Amino acid sequence: MSADEGPVFMSAKVGDLVVVKDELQFSMNTTEDWWIGQILYLVGGARSSSSNSIFQIVNIDTGIIKVINADLVIAIFNVQPSHGQGISFH
Repeated sequence: MSADEGPVFMSAKVGDLVVVKDELQFSMNTTEDWWIGQILYLVGGARSSSSNSIFQIVNIDTGIIKVINADLVIAIFNVQPSHGQGISFH
């Protein structure tokens, strides 16, 4: 990601599959945990409604719906149509 592109979460949209950094506030675990989810709803920022601030995401493994800060999204999967090359991410 270059400085011109901005944070990865800024290009996210409803329906995207994303990699989410797990936020373990009280954990002594030093490993970085993550999970994959699908964005259900976006909330814009207070100063600019076009900038993503909060996401409602469903965890694709557990089905649990969470509300997270947008900056916890560390990658976005681009799912190509069936005639494409499959799945890529950035």
